[in-house]
Amino acid sequence: MLVKLKEHLALYRAPSVWKPLLILFTIFIFQQLSAAYVVVFYAVDIFCRIGGSFNHIGLIDEFVALILLGTIRFVMAIVLASISKRVGRRTLMFVSAAGMILASFSTGLHMSLSSNQSSGECSTNRTLTDISPVEPSDSTGTIAIILVLTYVCFSSFGWLVIPWTLIGELLPVKVRGVLGGIMISVAYLGMFLMVKVAPFIMKSVSLGSIFFGLSGINIVGVAFIYFFLPETLGKTFDDIAKYFERN
Repeated sequence: MLVKLKEHLALYRAPSVWKPLLILFTIFIFQQLSAAYVVVFYAVDIFCRIGGSFNHIGLIDEFVALILLGTIRFVMAIVLASISKRVGRRTLMFVSAAGMILASFSTGLHMSLSSNQSSGECSTNRTLTDISPVEPSDSTGTIAIILVLTYVCFSSFGWLVIPWTLIGELLPVKVRGVLGGIMISVAYLGMFLMVKVAPFIMKSVSLGSIFFGLSGINIVGVAFIYFFLPETLGKTFDDIAKYFERN
Protein backbone atom coordinates (compact mmCIF):
# COMPACT_ATOMS: atom_id res chain seq x y z
CA MET A 1 0.00 0.00 0.00
CA LEU A 2 2.79 2.40 0.97
CA VAL A 3 4.78 1.42 -2.12
CA LYS A 4 1.83 2.14 -4.39
CA LEU A 5 1.33 5.52 -2.73
CA LYS A 6 4.99 6.42 -3.30
CA GLU A 7 4.76 5.34 -6.93
CA HIS A 8 1.62 7.43 -7.33
CA LEU A 9 3.27 10.51 -5.83
CA ALA A 10 6.38 9.95 -7.94
CA LEU A 11 4.18 10.04 -11.03
CA TYR A 12 2.89 13.51 -10.12
CA ARG A 13 6.43 14.74 -9.47
CA ALA A 14 7.50 13.90 -13.02
CA PRO A 15 8.35 16.98 -15.15
CA SER A 16 5.92 15.75 -17.81
CA VAL A 17 3.14 16.16 -15.23
CA TRP A 18 3.86 19.17 -13.04
CA LYS A 19 5.25 21.39 -15.80
CA PRO A 20 2.15 21.27 -18.05
CA LEU A 21 -0.04 21.53 -14.96
CA LEU A 22 1.72 24.73 -13.93
CA ILE A 23 1.50 26.09 -17.48
CA LEU A 24 -2.22 25.35 -17.66
CA PHE A 25 -2.83 26.90 -14.25
CA THR A 26 -1.07 30.11 -15.30
CA ILE A 27 -2.87 30.26 -18.65
CA PHE A 28 -6.25 29.93 -16.92
CA ILE A 29 -5.27 32.74 -14.55
CA PHE A 30 -4.57 35.00 -17.53
CA GLN A 31 -7.80 33.81 -19.16
CA GLN A 32 -9.83 34.97 -16.17
CA LEU A 33 -7.84 38.18 -15.68
CA SER A 34 -8.54 39.08 -19.32
CA ALA A 35 -12.15 39.65 -18.12
CA ALA A 36 -13.64 38.36 -21.37
CA TYR A 37 -16.13 36.29 -19.37
CA VAL A 38 -16.99 39.37 -17.31
CA VAL A 39 -17.84 41.26 -20.50
CA VAL A 40 -20.05 38.36 -21.61
CA PHE A 41 -21.86 38.09 -18.26
CA TYR A 42 -22.37 41.84 -17.79
CA ALA A 43 -22.66 42.80 -21.45
CA VAL A 44 -25.92 44.76 -21.23
CA ASP A 45 -24.77 46.66 -18.15
CA ILE A 46 -21.41 47.51 -19.71
CA PHE A 47 -23.00 48.62 -22.98
CA CYS A 48 -25.52 50.70 -21.05
CA ARG A 49 -22.77 52.28 -18.97
CA ILE A 50 -20.79 53.11 -22.10
CA GLY A 51 -23.90 54.90 -23.30
CA GLY A 52 -23.82 53.96 -26.96
CA SER A 53 -27.47 53.53 -27.85
CA PHE A 54 -26.85 53.66 -31.62
CA ASN A 55 -29.81 56.05 -31.87
CA HIS A 56 -28.25 57.91 -34.78
CA ILE A 57 -28.89 54.92 -37.04
CA GLY A 58 -32.11 53.94 -35.32
CA LEU A 59 -31.55 50.18 -35.37
CA ILE A 60 -29.40 49.02 -32.47
CA ASP A 61 -29.51 49.47 -28.72
CA GLU A 62 -27.55 47.76 -25.95
CA PHE A 63 -29.76 44.66 -26.17
CA VAL A 64 -29.15 44.26 -29.89
CA ALA A 65 -25.47 44.76 -29.12
CA LEU A 66 -25.80 41.79 -26.75
CA ILE A 67 -27.26 39.74 -29.61
CA LEU A 68 -24.32 40.81 -31.76
CA LEU A 69 -21.97 39.63 -29.01
CA GLY A 70 -23.57 36.18 -28.97
CA THR A 71 -23.52 36.04 -32.77
CA ILE A 72 -19.84 36.98 -32.83
CA ARG A 73 -18.98 34.23 -30.36
CA PHE A 74 -20.96 31.69 -32.39
CA VAL A 75 -19.32 32.67 -35.68
CA MET A 76 -15.84 32.69 -34.17
CA ALA A 77 -16.44 29.23 -32.70
CA ILE A 78 -17.23 27.94 -36.21
CA VAL A 79 -14.16 29.67 -37.67
CA LEU A 80 -11.93 28.29 -34.92
CA ALA A 81 -13.28 24.76 -35.38
CA SER A 82 -12.63 24.94 -39.13
CA ILE A 83 -8.99 26.03 -38.83
CA SER A 84 -7.87 24.39 -35.58
CA LYS A 85 -6.54 21.31 -37.40
CA ARG A 86 -4.34 23.44 -39.64
CA VAL A 87 -3.24 26.31 -37.40
CA GLY A 88 -1.13 25.78 -34.28
CA ARG A 89 -2.36 26.54 -30.79
CA ARG A 90 0.42 29.05 -30.19
CA THR A 91 -0.47 30.92 -33.37
CA LEU A 92 -4.14 31.07 -32.42
CA MET A 93 -3.26 32.32 -28.95
CA PHE A 94 -0.90 34.95 -30.38
CA VAL A 95 -3.50 36.24 -32.85
CA SER A 96 -6.17 36.25 -30.16
CA ALA A 97 -3.95 38.08 -27.67
CA ALA A 98 -2.76 40.62 -30.25
CA GLY A 99 -6.35 41.50 -31.14
CA MET A 100 -7.34 41.71 -27.47
CA ILE A 101 -4.38 43.98 -26.69
CA LEU A 102 -5.20 46.36 -29.54
CA ALA A 103 -8.94 46.33 -28.81
CA SER A 104 -8.58 46.86 -25.05
CA PHE A 105 -5.96 49.60 -25.43
CA SER A 106 -8.06 51.34 -28.11
CA THR A 107 -11.14 51.08 -25.90
CA GLY A 108 -9.32 52.56 -22.92
CA LEU A 109 -7.82 55.34 -25.03
CA HIS A 110 -11.11 56.15 -26.73
CA MET A 111 -13.06 56.25 -23.46
CA SER A 112 -10.38 58.34 -21.76
CA LEU A 113 -10.36 60.91 -24.57
CA SER A 114 -14.15 61.09 -24.74
CA SER A 115 -15.02 60.58 -21.09
CA ASN A 116 -18.05 62.59 -20.10
CA GLN A 117 -19.31 61.49 -16.71
CA SER A 118 -23.03 61.94 -16.29
CA SER A 119 -25.35 61.61 -13.34
CA GLY A 120 -28.09 59.92 -15.36
CA GLU A 121 -29.43 56.48 -14.55
CA CYS A 122 -29.10 53.48 -16.75
CA SER A 123 -32.24 53.10 -18.85
CA THR A 124 -32.25 49.30 -18.65
CA ASN A 125 -33.23 49.35 -14.94
CA ARG A 126 -30.48 46.82 -14.24
CA THR A 127 -28.03 47.42 -11.44
CA LEU A 128 -24.51 46.19 -12.01
CA THR A 129 -23.29 48.87 -9.61
CA ASP A 130 -24.85 52.02 -8.35
CA ILE A 131 -22.42 54.18 -10.32
CA SER A 132 -23.53 56.63 -12.94
CA PRO A 133 -23.17 55.54 -16.56
CA VAL A 134 -20.95 57.29 -19.07
CA GLU A 135 -23.12 59.07 -21.59
CA PRO A 136 -21.06 60.26 -24.52
CA SER A 137 -22.62 61.11 -27.84
CA ASP A 138 -24.22 58.31 -29.83
CA SER A 139 -21.31 58.06 -32.23
CA THR A 140 -18.78 58.05 -29.38
CA GLY A 141 -20.65 55.33 -27.51
CA THR A 142 -21.06 53.35 -30.71
CA ILE A 143 -17.31 53.33 -31.32
CA ALA A 144 -16.67 52.17 -27.75
CA ILE A 145 -19.20 49.35 -28.05
CA ILE A 146 -17.73 48.23 -31.38
CA LEU A 147 -14.29 48.12 -29.73
CA VAL A 148 -15.67 46.05 -26.85
CA LEU A 149 -17.30 43.65 -29.33
CA THR A 150 -13.95 43.42 -31.11
CA TYR A 151 -12.34 42.48 -27.80
CA VAL A 152 -14.85 39.66 -27.32
CA CYS A 153 -14.38 38.60 -30.95
CA PHE A 154 -10.64 38.11 -30.57
CA SER A 155 -10.97 36.50 -27.15
CA SER A 156 -13.39 33.95 -28.65
CA PHE A 157 -10.78 33.18 -31.28
CA GLY A 158 -8.27 31.86 -28.77
CA TRP A 159 -8.11 32.75 -25.10
CA LEU A 160 -11.66 31.67 -24.26
CA VAL A 161 -11.37 28.33 -26.08
CA ILE A 162 -7.81 27.08 -26.51
CA PRO A 163 -6.97 26.69 -22.77
CA TRP A 164 -9.76 24.13 -22.42
CA THR A 165 -8.36 22.22 -25.40
CA LEU A 166 -4.86 22.27 -23.94
CA ILE A 167 -6.02 20.28 -20.91
CA GLY A 168 -6.45 17.24 -23.15
CA GLU A 169 -3.27 17.90 -25.10
CA LEU A 170 -0.67 18.76 -22.45
CA LEU A 171 -1.53 16.46 -19.56
CA PRO A 172 -0.34 12.82 -19.76
CA VAL A 173 -3.01 10.16 -20.14
CA LYS A 174 -2.28 8.57 -16.74
CA VAL A 175 -3.12 11.72 -14.81
CA ARG A 176 -5.46 13.49 -17.20
CA GLY A 177 -8.63 12.28 -15.53
CA VAL A 178 -7.68 13.56 -12.08
CA LEU A 179 -5.67 16.66 -12.95
CA GLY A 180 -7.97 17.61 -15.83
CA GLY A 181 -10.94 17.59 -13.47
CA ILE A 182 -9.03 19.62 -10.90
CA MET A 183 -7.93 22.14 -13.53
CA ILE A 184 -11.47 22.59 -14.84
CA SER A 185 -12.74 23.09 -11.28
CA VAL A 186 -10.04 25.69 -10.61
CA ALA A 187 -10.89 27.48 -13.87
CA TYR A 188 -14.59 27.69 -13.03
CA LEU A 189 -13.78 28.82 -9.50
CA GLY A 190 -11.65 31.60 -10.98
CA MET A 191 -14.48 32.53 -13.33
CA PHE A 192 -16.90 32.68 -10.40
CA LEU A 193 -14.57 34.92 -8.40
CA MET A 194 -13.96 37.27 -11.33
CA VAL A 195 -17.67 37.60 -12.09
CA LYS A 196 -18.44 38.35 -8.43
CA VAL A 197 -15.54 40.76 -7.90
CA ALA A 198 -16.04 42.64 -11.20
CA PRO A 199 -18.95 44.86 -10.03
CA PHE A 200 -16.89 46.18 -7.12
CA ILE A 201 -13.93 46.91 -9.40
CA MET A 202 -16.19 48.67 -11.90
CA LYS A 203 -17.67 50.69 -9.06
CA SER A 204 -14.23 51.95 -8.04
CA VAL A 205 -12.41 52.27 -11.36
CA SER A 206 -13.47 53.83 -14.67
CA LEU A 207 -14.03 51.54 -17.64
CA GLY A 208 -11.28 53.30 -19.55
CA SER A 209 -8.74 52.52 -16.84
CA ILE A 210 -9.98 48.93 -16.65
CA PHE A 211 -9.42 48.38 -20.36
CA PHE A 212 -5.95 49.92 -20.12
CA GLY A 213 -5.23 47.40 -17.37
CA LEU A 214 -6.57 44.56 -19.51
CA SER A 215 -4.19 45.47 -22.31
CA GLY A 216 -1.27 45.21 -19.87
CA ILE A 217 -2.48 41.85 -18.55
CA ASN A 218 -2.81 40.51 -22.08
CA ILE A 219 0.72 41.64 -22.95
CA VAL A 220 2.08 39.67 -19.99
CA GLY A 221 -0.11 36.72 -21.00
CA VAL A 222 1.19 36.61 -24.57
CA ALA A 223 4.76 36.83 -23.26
CA PHE A 224 4.08 33.79 -21.07
CA ILE A 225 2.69 31.89 -24.06
CA TYR A 226 5.74 32.78 -26.13
CA PHE A 227 8.26 31.53 -23.58
CA PHE A 228 6.51 28.56 -21.98
CA LEU A 229 3.73 27.04 -24.10
CA PRO A 230 4.93 24.39 -26.57
CA GLU A 231 3.14 23.81 -29.86
CA THR A 232 0.91 20.73 -29.64
CA LEU A 233 -0.51 20.59 -33.17
CA GLY A 234 0.71 17.45 -34.93
CA LYS A 235 2.54 16.20 -31.83
CA THR A 236 1.93 12.87 -30.13
CA PHE A 237 1.52 12.60 -26.37
CA ASP A 238 4.99 11.03 -26.22
CA ASP A 239 6.47 14.00 -28.09
CA ILE A 240 4.90 16.43 -25.63
CA ALA A 241 6.01 14.39 -22.61
CA LYS A 242 9.58 14.20 -23.94
CA TYR A 243 9.56 17.97 -24.50
CA PHE A 244 8.80 18.60 -20.84
CA GLU A 245 11.33 16.00 -19.72
CA ARG A 246 14.08 17.68 -21.77
CA ASN A 247 13.24 21.33 -21.05
